[in-house]
Amino acid sequence: MVKLPAASMERTMESMKSQLSKVFKVSSHAMDKPLRVIDENAASQRLRQQIDAINKSINTEQVAETTKESVKVETDISLSCSQRGARSVSIEQPEEEFWRLVAKAYAAKVDEMRHKNLMLEEEIRLAESKKVKLEEARDELVAVVEDAISGDGST
Repeated sequence: MVKLPAASMERTMESMKSQLSKVFKVSSHAMDKPLRVIDENAASQRLRQQIDAINKSINTEQVAETTKESVKVETDISLSCSQRGARSVSIEQPEEEFWRLVAKAYAAKVDEMRHKNLMLEEEIRLAESKKVKLEEARDELVAVVEDAISGDGST
């Protein structure tokens, strides 16, 4: 390490201050103030203290229980995101347009379910009529077997 005389060091410092003040456009008066070195650890400690204070002020157990509540609401409504054929949405009433689309999708689902319900009812009617025919055929068969066993044989 080289030791410079005090006068030489002062001249070097003044020279550096003037060069820095020219480069950074800072007055030489501001250069006389001592420089502060920011310690990252001190900043992170302060941040950690702030986070701890926030955590202490919030009841984390209550937040955890609130967020763990099971909300099981499932909707099966799909909305078309395509702009083809869609009329322009007014900026004043976007919610109304949204609910109109939801209602339209819901109505389509209801219509589909009604159609399926009608088809199922028709299948039930057909099954019941087949059941009645089978019961009649069974009754006729039982009557024929009883006649054959009794020997009346009027056929």
